[in-house]
Amino acid sequence: MYFAIIGDDARMDYAAERLYSLGFDVSRDLNRLSDNTNLIIPPPVGIKYYDILKPYLKNIKAIYGGAISSDFKNMIGSDIYIYDYLSWDSVIAENAKLTALGIIKEAISIKANLYNSKILVTGYGFCGKAIGQHLKDYTEDITIAVRNSRLLKEINNDGFNYADINNLVSHNLSSYNYVFNTVPAMIITKQVIDCFDNSVMIFDIASKPGGVDFNYCKDKNIYAVLSLGIPGRDFPKEAGYLIGDACFNHYKSMQ
Repeated sequence: MYFAIIGDDARMDYAAERLYSLGFDVSRDLNRLSDNTNLIIPPPVGIKYYDILKPYLKNIKAIYGGAISSDFKNMIGSDIYIYDYLSWDSVIAENAKLTALGIIKEAISIKANLYNSKILVTGYGFCGKAIGQHLKDYTEDITIAVRNSRLLKEINNDGFNYADINNLVSHNLSSYNYVFNTVPAMIITKQVIDCFDNSVMIFDIASKPGGVDFNYCKDKNIYAVLSLGIPGRDFPKEAGYLIGDACFNHYKSMQ
């Protein structure tokens, strides 16, 4: 049982440690590849990795990567199995928990006083749910804004208030102290920002370019930040073990 793991990413060191503890032979050196190697690459996986791997492709059976680009997949071809571990629900859910912990920790580090505050969370996917649940440790006044009104019952059952994300300007936005955006689309527009008090603090964890008009926030002297890659940045051990476990479980399921 053999895995090779490459990439200058602390998560990969911990993924290797985890797989070794599970009984696999693990190498961090491409020059030591054996036949039918299972290879793990850190996210994002783009064409730069194809150039690195090209001399070794004959030895690779499967590639496990995160956020794998279509260009990379096309260049590798169909002879090698390609699996995107960041698309698996188990990994998405656990990464969401790490992201929630990380963005709340970041907020507190810049003196955000979350206790008994009024908070708006936009989006209710894995990250929105995780952020909402962790914020319950600080306040009961949490509103979840979503597009789909069918989520109203679930949101209320989970202990949150509901808002229509398509009509945020009709909501009493001036009363919110903090906003956490998880939607990778322009949600916090100029019109929405004008409804906030200038003391509001906005934290965005959506993929680039985020869902906030950051330039307009700067013009209005409103604190707004886009924080990406929190699991790998703030929790490399936990994120690395998660990748190792996910690849192990997938490998075993294919045997």
